Amino acid sequence: MSLTTRCPHCDTPFRVSADQLQRRGGMVRCGACRNVFDATQALDYLDGEGEATPRAEPASASASASASASAARRLPAAPPTLHEPLPPLPSAATVKPLREERASQAAPAEEEEAPTTTPREPGPLPAFLRQGGPGSVSRILLTAATAVLSLALPLEALYAWRTDLLAQYPSFRPDAVALCAALGCEVPLPRHPELVAVVEADMHPLPGTEVYEFAAVLRNRAAFPVAMPALEITLTDSFNHILARRVFKPGEFSVTPADGPSAGIAAAGDVSLKLAVEAPGLAVVGYTVYPFYP
Repeated sequence: MSLTTRCPHCDTPFRVSADQLQRRGGMVRCGACRNVFDATQALDYLDGEGEATPRAEPASASASASASASAARRLPAAPPTLHEPLPPLPSAATVKPLREERASQAAPAEEEEAPTTTPREPGPLPAFLRQGGPGSVSRILLTAATAVLSLALPLEALYAWRTDLLAQYPSFRPDAVALCAALGCEVPLPRHPELVAVVEADMHPLPGTEVYEFAAVLRNRAAFPVAMPALEITLTDSFNHILARRVFKPGEFSVTPADGPSAGIAAAGDVSLKLAVEAPGLAVVGYTVYPFYP
């Protein structure tokens, strides 16, 4: 018994074989109108006498004879062949419609149950996170050390910058000096040699000696008190050659007003100082004075 199918576009029947349907998944091309369609959707059986019988509804003998005769007149002499490759079907003993085959392939996927995920049990905490034991003592000590360092850092910064801070806020200086005296530290005055100038100076020999008396006035041009500088005095001859150079630190010369060297020079204030310079055997003609901080 042969197989036949019918083009749904031009209604032309032609013979097909089971091998053709298996190799091309049931897809064929009509030899009359070149339409590609699924042959399994209009598949009929052709008996030995050339009568085409529908698979679903068998016809009467007379109707079958007339239908087979008309089908034989319109049937092509040779079955059409496929000109474009199609994906092959898996081997099967019988030809099944494409929709049934796709349904049979999709059925197991629908029957499979969706994978279920089970929550993981939380593992044990690390030793350093457990409560109690030596780890908790270490955490307490670490927390205390962090708190102490957090307080010590700003105090260290205040101590390191105490001089500049008190220069900007001089009203806090008396309290800072008292506190630092109780703690055994000092609050030095700012040192800015560029803000200290020599506005008056004089040096003359003392009669009957080889000692020269030096007097000068120092002026503080800053808006805050500054420390008392040291003085470098250079003695020169008539050719401006250096004869001697000596440095006088605060405390080695007298200061007016007599507040002591630690009092420094008041903001925008002047101080007068005097000192004796020994120059035995030197013919001193000139001098230079330079205030600085050692």
